Amino acid sequence: MTPINNYDTYNSGMAKSYEDKLFFMEYIENDESIDSVVDYGCADGTMIERMSERLPKLNYFGYDIDPKMIGIVRSKEKVFMADTNWFRIVKMIEPEKSLLNCSSVIHEVYSYGNMSDCMFFWEKVKRTGFKYIAIRDFSVSKSIDRQISSDNYKNLFTNSTYEQAERIMQFEKIWGPISQNKNLIHYLMKYRYTDNWEREVRENYFPIYFENLLNTLLYDNLYDIVYLNHYILPFTKSKIEKDFNITLTDNTHVQILLKRKDDK
Repeated sequence: MTPINNYDTYNSGMAKSYEDKLFFMEYIENDESIDSVVDYGCADGTMIERMSERLPKLNYFGYDIDPKMIGIVRSKEKVFMADTNWFRIVKMIEPEKSLLNCSSVIHEVYSYGNMSDCMFFWEKVKRTGFKYIAIRDFSVSKSIDRQISSDNYKNLFTNSTYEQAERIMQFEKIWGPISQNKNLIHYLMKYRYTDNWEREVRENYFPIYFENLLNTLLYDNLYDIVYLNHYILPFTKSKIEKDFNITLTDNTHVQILLKRKDDK
């Protein structure tokens, strides 16, 4: 795993669009049976802080595999329970009264873990017994697999700086030709993250297709979908149009809220 070069930039980037990432809170604010939220991949705890501002009555727990991130959470004025040990977190909650938040974490599990790690991740997510599971992450449909138009190819390079052109070449060495639509959109999702570029360029933002993600979540019939939104972030779309004169038409993100079937 390529280390994080700049923790401040990384965490500030993760904290952007937090309202978009907290889409699920309106669905649980009146559910009096919920007393805890577990933030899986909590990073520096910014998302936990935002959630606690919205719903201060709940207990908040953060899990992250990076000890430095957990250290940042514990050093904050508002101290939330945070740990690198998943099982220690689970022992402190009642899953049937809890929501598990997975924001921008699925693509990282797939990027840095092996098949066994991914299977273990889904076991923790679906078999622990959480009443709700909230997911917000990158997600593209299988229809993304096609050639890009000659106009988009031209616009990308015409509007790229010399430094951006160099990063495109580095990206292509890892992921393949930018003439493939999936690769173009993949690059456009990460071109702004220059401070941690060596890490970001190698991270797979699209490891699992939208259709396969839904199948993974629903095939064992444990959860129902309460809310589903497959969309393009407005800011990202407008920024790409401004920088490259390229208009995104493929959905790039997903919001999903699941509820256990035995908790009607």
